[in-house]
Amino acid sequence: MAADQQTGTSMPKATRVSRSGLPKFVKINEKTFGGKREQHGALTRRSPYPKSIKYIISSEFCERFAFYGIRTVLVLYITGAMAKSNSVAIMIAHSFVAIAYFMPLLGAVVSDGFVGKYHTIIYLSLVYAVGTGILASTAGAYTTTDAKFAGLLVGLFLIAVGTGGIKPCVAAFGGDQFLSNSEDPHGVEQRAALQSYFTMFYFAINAGSVLTMVITPNLRQYGCPDPSSSQCSYLLAFGLPSMLMFMSVLLIILGRSCVGYVEIQPSSNPVLSRFLRVVFLYPPALSKPSAASAVEEGSRNDTEPLLSEHSRNYAGAPEPDPDLESTVNQRQHENKIVAESDVRRNKWYTKAVALHGQQVADEVRQVGRMVWVMLPMPLFWCLFDQVFSTWVVQATSMSGKLSNGLTILPDMMGILNAIAILILLPVFERFIYPMAARMRGGSIVPPLQRMAVGMLFAGAAFVLAGFLQLRVDSCPSSNPRCVHILWQVPQYFVLSIGEILFAVTGLEFAYAEAPASMKAVMQSLWLLTVCFGNILVVACELIVNRIGLSPANAFFTFAGVVGFAFIWFAAFTKGYTYASVSVDREDEAIVVASEVGEGGRHRHSTSAIDERVETVKARRNNNTSTTALGKPELKQE
Repeated sequence: MAADQQTGTSMPKATRVSRSGLPKFVKINEKTFGGKREQHGALTRRSPYPKSIKYIISSEFCERFAFYGIRTVLVLYITGAMAKSNSVAIMIAHSFVAIAYFMPLLGAVVSDGFVGKYHTIIYLSLVYAVGTGILASTAGAYTTTDAKFAGLLVGLFLIAVGTGGIKPCVAAFGGDQFLSNSEDPHGVEQRAALQSYFTMFYFAINAGSVLTMVITPNLRQYGCPDPSSSQCSYLLAFGLPSMLMFMSVLLIILGRSCVGYVEIQPSSNPVLSRFLRVVFLYPPALSKPSAASAVEEGSRNDTEPLLSEHSRNYAGAPEPDPDLESTVNQRQHENKIVAESDVRRNKWYTKAVALHGQQVADEVRQVGRMVWVMLPMPLFWCLFDQVFSTWVVQATSMSGKLSNGLTILPDMMGILNAIAILILLPVFERFIYPMAARMRGGSIVPPLQRMAVGMLFAGAAFVLAGFLQLRVDSCPSSNPRCVHILWQVPQYFVLSIGEILFAVTGLEFAYAEAPASMKAVMQSLWLLTVCFGNILVVACELIVNRIGLSPANAFFTFAGVVGFAFIWFAAFTKGYTYASVSVDREDEAIVVASEVGEGGRHRHSTSAIDERVETVKARRNNNTSTTALGKPELKQE
């Protein structure tokens, strides 16, 4: 299943199958599929939608509410209640996010190789909940500043470990519940229900984040009307997210006790472990093929469809065609020469082939090519994640009063990004992308080009933020908040366009370009770009403090950094060859078969067949360039 690929779960090659149609290594409570029974004539059958899904989606809603609620008011808590500088608040906030996006590697390793998804979610969610409890309990008005700071650091670390660790597990665990059973042998209904599940899962993420961005700042305002005052209580602002996080854990536990879950047992040879063994040239856990046998196997696999297709469709021919056999033998010899020369060119590749075989070595090398292209990507996240830090600090110096007496709080402005995404996504999918394809003669804009343009939009957003900061800094002392907070709307709008072009497309690139057995590894590496981007913010903040750069000039500097990243990215991707859809070797068999007449004789010469094969390959490549890749889910922060 796709969910298993994303988390690195590998299924055994041979498993016993139970009466329900599920393999024996899958634990299942029969109540899991005991949903509504639908009447079809004289027969009844169970609904393909597992009852356990409502517990998983509700838990995800609560967890996202908790995470975004804490992140929304975090900077103001550090600068106000603990009287720390803006710079310290920014560094703590981004260090927290960096750890949170590094921890998915831990979650994937623990779930895939040790305890499985369910127990990983429970254990790390408890760590998460304890962290929110520590943060909330030390945020009262009568807690000393030192106690608040200690509670902040301990609480944020536990929260980062928990939220990052469960990130690769929750969505995939829900997908595991849709394993097909004997009542739906072809899995048609289950696949439709699975698509519906991911839609609702993403809705739960957005619903939780949007609601908490409205509710949590108002709770913060109730306990702390003046964000700059140190005599404030954030007990309610952190207390509600903490309660929701404990409820999230309870819902997962209730789901198991009330309806049960499908639980896939951890693999004895996790994909991340296999990947690292190849990268660092450790021997495999099982067999150890030699380089010669790997090359020979690759050559045999490349040419086998030609012979098998011919013999299967023309088994009644009086004798094999010597011309066809000569063609196959020649191609087999050429493939072997190419493979052996490829091995000699790269010492790492030679050893990897010797230890793990050519196919595995090629897949890891493809991941390496993608990582090389992804090196500039953290610079985008270096800008984007400042929505919850430097842009909030900017908003505190602006007026949020409206004519109707209401007030827009500075930590509420982040909701503009979520709203803009929900509005702009359909616009891009239905109008902008099709229009760009028509302008290119029917072919879609390649993912890396879209991502490069997204970087430019992020830079433009920070240019707008820089000019706005200049206007804020020019306010007279008699009216220090002479600029209204709604002037931040343009920069949020432009940055949201950049997010659609870069972040959504980046997920597509990381999934579609990765080899089938390495998709979980690539998703983890994609999340690491967010981690490194936040580390860059911390490093840049230290440099800004050292040289005394003003906030406006800092915004312009970040815009220049992403401009450099655009040039770097464009240079790296100029010669990149997309590998998302490869030419199927069966095309060659189809061409050969079409050229064979009655009695097994060729209608044309061998060179003519080779020409036809190349024509089919070219046509397939052209079709590939005009086919849109699958739409991924938006990032789950």
